[in-house]
Amino acid sequence: MLFSGNDRRKGGGRADCGPIVAVCAGFVVLLVVGCALTPDLSPGPNLSQREKAGARASSSTAVRVNTDPQPLPIDADGQPTGDGARLASYSQPSAHPRWAAMAEAWSDDSAHRLPQFTLDTDGPTRRLFEPTNEGPWSPDQAVLAWAEFHGDLATVHNIRNSVYLTPDDYTVRLYDKTFDLRRLNSVDFIIVPFNDNPAIAHVMISFGFEGKDFLVSSVEIRKRKGQKYSALTGFFNQYTIMYVLADERDVLWKATIGYQQEAYIYRTKATPRQAQEMFADVMRRANKLVREPEFYNTLTNNCTTNVRVHVNHLAPDKVPYDYRVLLPGYSDELAYDLGLIETHGTFEETKAAAKINFSAYLYRDDPEFSRKIRAK
Repeated sequence: MLFSGNDRRKGGGRADCGPIVAVCAGFVVLLVVGCALTPDLSPGPNLSQREKAGARASSSTAVRVNTDPQPLPIDADGQPTGDGARLASYSQPSAHPRWAAMAEAWSDDSAHRLPQFTLDTDGPTRRLFEPTNEGPWSPDQAVLAWAEFHGDLATVHNIRNSVYLTPDDYTVRLYDKTFDLRRLNSVDFIIVPFNDNPAIAHVMISFGFEGKDFLVSSVEIRKRKGQKYSALTGFFNQYTIMYVLADERDVLWKATIGYQQEAYIYRTKATPRQAQEMFADVMRRANKLVREPEFYNTLTNNCTTNVRVHVNHLAPDKVPYDYRVLLPGYSDELAYDLGLIETHGTFEETKAAAKINFSAYLYRDDPEFSRKIRAK
């Protein structure tokens, strides 16, 4: 089971650091990795209330805002109710208009994010203190994903499946898909270490539906046009946070081929029931961020801390606030020590078996990409 197993290492590896030293070391590493930059804080277009969930993308992507949506009645869990709200929606030209709704959830999420303030002002100054979903955004992040539930079926909207020539030259493609949660039987943990400092990494979750369909949840900064990621900048309310819901080919092509980063996929010990509960928790969180934007923070509200919270929602305090959460390049080692992932000998042997770079390149254009990168 995902939340069972011993907490002892079964092979060699790094020794644990003292808590104080570890936290300080993590902070120093993050500062070294980060490079100060001045993001584009020029005022965005004047958006109406119904457009606050997103912004128009640039000419490189075929995404537009439908400014006259119909109400979609869903409750806090994304399930149909008799009440609805008129909310922003998105559609591609030539596609039928679609409309979005955002569910309330995560009432206990205040523990992992910083206080937020409201100012009676508009423009760049306000963005320093109050997160917003007003753009303009980078085209690949211009549209927020959300989900609705109908019994055992979950319809996920705005799943990203972009086509990349390079990480900066791409065509954005979005689609909707209905998943049968009774077929959801696996959760994989994906880690992509940074090339310049492997102690820092991006982590993701991939939900598997009987080994045929896979949906990735990637917690990311939502970049404005021209912005680049900096760990240092992430301390100062310069990014909002978003959940990208995407095909594996989208996120893994960008990581392994586009940025030439190593990528590892670990099968967790989640039972089908636990996988379904985590899927619902992730979708509620994505819905909440569409309604209530939050600031990204390099230490307190990032990809790893959000994954940690999702696991701890299912099993309180299963994942401690370890230095390997602060330094997510070691988060796979933490998952190994906590018995959260399937093992193949020592941690080093397990990590070697999880690497998928060669397969990701070999099957980059294969329709069965996700299944074949897992074949051993």
